Amino acid sequence: MNPSATPLTELRINTYEDPFLQHQYVCLGHKIAIIRVSLNMSQQELARHIGISRSYLSKLECGTGI
Repeated sequence: MNPSATPLTELRINTYEDPFLQHQYVCLGHKIAIIRVSLNMSQQELARHIGISRSYLSKLECGTGI
């Protein structure tokens, strides 16, 4: 391994440590939930429609899955 190479684990940025980004994720998730409810869709229906699992959509709506 090249000693000057940065390990992949160091390249990952934990954006949840940044309060501003954490707030943005929560706001985005809330907007997704509001739009979904306004369309009278369940999480399962929306998840199937956009090609993700219902549990992942739930995490997105909570602001923790982004």
